[in-house]
Amino acid sequence: MVLKRIYKSLFPPMEKYLKKEIKNCRAVLDLGCGRDSAIHNFSIPFSVGVEISNYYFEENKKKKIHNQYIKADVRQIEFKNNSFDAVLALDLIEHLSKAEDYELISKMEKWVKEKGNNFHTKWFSAAE
Repeated sequence: MVLKRIYKSLFPPMEKYLKKEIKNCRAVLDLGCGRDSAIHNFSIPFSVGVEISNYYFEENKKKKIHNQYIKADVRQIEFKNNSFDAVLALDLIEHLSKAEDYELISKMEKWVKEKGNNFHTKWFSAAE
């Protein structure tokens, strides 16, 4: 029990950190939003969820987490520059090649407003 508390204090859940970081965001882009986006309990005035999987797309849409949904491959979408206060790619980058990683992160940097935030996570293996 003590170790669990220490672990949680050192490594708080991602949602806790994310909520703090995007609390003042008015527009958020959630790339690879999955079936249950990390922002499902946040109060964000406008969000766009992008998902390629039919199943995840429909599940997320049923929950009405986002204001707008786009069924697409994140590697093939475009948005106007400076469109969002935050751009999320959580548990997504590891499914792309290294070249696709760089290209998507470059796009994310263009889509986010100047003082906005980009958040992405990637699992690393010893083989990388």
